[in-house]
Amino acid sequence: MLYPQDEEFEMDIAVKGNQTLWDLHVAIRDKLNFKPDEPASFLMVSDKDWSIRKEYPSVNFEDPTQDVPMKNITIADVVGRAKQKLLYLFDMFSERYFVLDFVSTADEEKDLEYPVFFNEKGKIPDQTFYDFDLGDNGEEDEDEFGFNDDDMYGLDENDLY
Repeated sequence: MLYPQDEEFEMDIAVKGNQTLWDLHVAIRDKLNFKPDEPASFLMVSDKDWSIRKEYPSVNFEDPTQDVPMKNITIADVVGRAKQKLLYLFDMFSERYFVLDFVSTADEEKDLEYPVFFNEKGKIPDQTFYDFDLGDNGEEDEDEFGFNDDDMYGLDENDLY
């Protein structure tokens, strides 16, 4: 797994073919300490021009009552040949993603719980560029300068008169 915006980031993942894209999504999310409520997608891309051939989102945007597509698709369903690429779109607003390159197959190690992460290098990127979290009181948290959108750049009502 590579992060194109930081050449130093690299992480290898061993996953079983019968595990689902959802299993991989949850494992990546948990490993990188990403928030579980942020949407993500796996994108199957063409080897030649990187055009998107299929998308497997973590949220069913058309009908939220239905199961999400990535829960029903196994790794073997999408990674059937060497050099197959998947993008893991983890920041939909900024369109940031990891590139997952299928490298090889190997025999399963009996004592391991898959997916397994190894050869980790570089700094894990923030999940999003923008933090839209609401504080405990239901209002936006302050930014790094101590302001929020509601306080008019540090001024309160009394400063205006």
